[in-house]
Amino acid sequence: MAADTVILNCAQMHPTVPVIDYIARLRLGLQLGGRTLRVEGAGEGLVDLIRFCGLEDALRVQVEGQPEEREELGRVEEERELGDPPV
Repeated sequence: MAADTVILNCAQMHPTVPVIDYIARLRLGLQLGGRTLRVEGAGEGLVDLIRFCGLEDALRVQVEGQPEEREELGRVEEERELGDPPV
């Protein structure tokens, strides 16, 4: 890692708009000074909010750790026509 990289640990940050504003302003300030910001430990909620705001690429936030396991899909039943209902 380069000496001009600042690491921001976001593990304890709550997913709020002011937090995203802080991260964006910090990144911009560092970039203007010729440094880069590396965001680590961002929780799923914070990452989701950053994506919702459209800043995922600008802030370069990535989720670390294991991807969530997907649930098994249920069986797909064949479609068929039902007979006339009883009168």
